[in-house]
Amino acid sequence: GNLHTLALGIPGGAFQEKVPVTAEIASYINGALKVFAKEYPGGKVSFVDFPIPYQNGDEKWSDDGIHLTEVGYEALAKELAPRVKAILDKIDSE
Repeated sequence: GNLHTLALGIPGGAFQEKVPVTAEIASYINGALKVFAKEYPGGKVSFVDFPIPYQNGDEKWSDDGIHLTEVGYEALAKELAPRVKAILDKIDSE
């Protein structure tokens, strides 16, 4: 069928800064997702690194250091929209 998955990488965050092993785990998982997407038959899985780096005090990140703010989610949508459109265009052309 015309199904396609867009896998979004695990973002950084305040917790990963406080507990570095969690950053290592996230990096490992993101690497595995990249390989999975690259090797998935028919190119039906795409991987995207999380496009908004965590920065303490950044208006895109909430005070908990884990979640995005409304501004952050808007920025995420603007980053992902062209990638989603490209996938949909590819599906339409199949």
